[in-house]
Amino acid sequence: MKIVYISMFDMQAASSIRLHNYASEIAKLGHDVTFIAASGTKRTAEGVKMVYMDEVEQKPFRGISLTVSALLSLLKVERPDIIHFSKPLPVLGLPSMLYREIFPCKIICDWDDIEGELGFSQLRGFPEKQIITFFESWIPNRADGITPISRAIEKLAKKYSNRILYLPNLAMVNKFSPKISGSKMRKRYGWGGKKILLFTGGFGKYSDAPICIRAMKHIGEKNVLLTIFGREERKQAMERMIVDLGLKGRVKIYDPIPFEEMPQLLAAADILLSPMNKEWANNYYRLPLKVSEYMAAGKPIVTQDVGETRLLVGNAAYVTKSNEEDFAKGIVKALHDGRKMGLLARKRAEKEFFTKQVKRLEKFYESFS
Repeated sequence: MKIVYISMFDMQAASSIRLHNYASEIAKLGHDVTFIAASGTKRTAEGVKMVYMDEVEQKPFRGISLTVSALLSLLKVERPDIIHFSKPLPVLGLPSMLYREIFPCKIICDWDDIEGELGFSQLRGFPEKQIITFFESWIPNRADGITPISRAIEKLAKKYSNRILYLPNLAMVNKFSPKISGSKMRKRYGWGGKKILLFTGGFGKYSDAPICIRAMKHIGEKNVLLTIFGREERKQAMERMIVDLGLKGRVKIYDPIPFEEMPQLLAAADILLSPMNKEWANNYYRLPLKVSEYMAAGKPIVTQDVGETRLLVGNAAYVTKSNEEDFAKGIVKALHDGRKMGLLARKRAEKEFFTKQVKRLEKFYESFS
């Protein structure tokens, strides 16, 4: 079977990594796999042919440029049986539909976030917000199938299609492992013998990072260092918060690292953090990619009972209430007795979120032939 995956982001973005993880494993099953992504950070996988779109960098024209470039990229590749595109947005939905009209194939919409009025469109103005909200229902209604990341999005998807596969993120147990050494990372950042708490993610308006920072006020152990690796948005605001809370020297912010180095970074940490900002409506629909990576790494995870996190981690993580005090208590428990929980997380990742999920996706593809 010939399958083309296409993402509007580069290969450092979670949506691209999510689909590429599946693409790499589907290729190992003997399928002909091509992955199209935006220009920028690149990534490779054995058996996956990579294609990068050309685009105009200027923001007012980027959406139009990507839409045209997506179609041109699709026209360049060998005719697929299936196009699996990321997100119910016009940038990829429209080119995929147009391609289907020219060359009969099946198109599947991967739905990993809420982009409309409950999601990222809250951060956009008129008319972009209204356009995206419209397409978030219009595109799934015209796709041949939908792969929602969560049960909550699956419920929305059922309004538009009866060809749906609930598809949480893969836990890449062949890339992340408790056997990986983190010594080089600890040496690179000068962490010495400190107990490292790690959060990876962005610093946007609804960032989860401030929850980690505020929780440090309630952790009295002096040998504990909170490390945050995130994108540049609002980084200065995070640094001011650290100073204002009297946590300078106990919390450090670092620039993002290449995805290829993420297994070593997780291995260097003692506790992995994934709080969920309850004020951000999208957190009740999405499932962060990092939680699946954390599980595969086999380290203790502390998260919060918001959205579907508990459904994902089961009993293999410290799931706390959605306040900073309880989150801090979860961290303290993990610091003192977390090793067993980390091993449970790894076993759950191996059993539920790797081979089984890949086989389910392959069977879904075959149902369209």
